[in-house]
Amino acid sequence: MPVAVLSSDDPPSGWTEAPPAEPAWWRGADGEPSPPRKPEVASPPAGRRKSEPRQVDLFVGGPDGRGDASGPAAPSQVRVPTGAAPPWIEALLRSESYAAQRTLAGRGAPPDDQIRALLAALAARGGRITRAGLAQALGTPVLRLAGFVSAARRVLNLDQAQILAVDGEDVVLDEALLRVQFELGGRR
Repeated sequence: MPVAVLSSDDPPSGWTEAPPAEPAWWRGADGEPSPPRKPEVASPPAGRRKSEPRQVDLFVGGPDGRGDASGPAAPSQVRVPTGAAPPWIEALLRSESYAAQRTLAGRGAPPDDQIRALLAALAARGGRITRAGLAQALGTPVLRLAGFVSAARRVLNLDQAQILAVDGEDVVLDEALLRVQFELGGRR
């Protein structure tokens, strides 16, 4: 059973902060929401006029709109698998310029697997994602996301070029500029 605990300090030992829960279709992760099912209507007895089909109950069906409704559906978690990363991300992580930027960023530089997940989440959404969507994709609380994005910007924004930027509530990646600055070549 989920319990909300409000605290200005770190969570109690053994507890973790929950990532934000929002439907994946808000971010377009699974495309458009699935269309509503057609209701199953029994044929009317002979001699009676055909009645209008009833509206589908909003709370019937599983999380995908099909199947049984035996219990509440768990919120969908979008995790970016490391194997699904576009090839340019691996090329970036192997580049000399990236290694030099990581050295300049020092101990505050995020690990490569976190940078990979960040870039894969942004690439999957066309280079722009909300903070809440990014936090959910990375499995981290929104509260901790600002520090992570700031550290990632220190690594990725080569020569003060705005490769990774924050625009209001969105985190934006300029992939074309990243390819030029890190000399990755090619276009998507």
